[in-house]
Amino acid sequence: MTKKDYEAFATIIKDNLRSYGYHQDEYEDGRTQGYNDALEDIAHNMCTIFAADNERFDKKIFLKACGI
Repeated sequence: MTKKDYEAFATIIKDNLRSYGYHQDEYEDGRTQGYNDALEDIAHNMCTIFAADNERFDKKIFLKACGI
């Protein structure tokens, strides 16, 4: 994978977090927090895969680009 690929994945996560109100109060049914937690878990899991693919992959930079 290339830097461009990593950036595209980060943008997808960041845009989804924004559209569902990341870090805002959750709805009464807990939807927002559950959705945020799921996207954070996905981003962290992607970091594991990306790091295995590329030794120069930087988890901190990726998570920041995701908005996490």
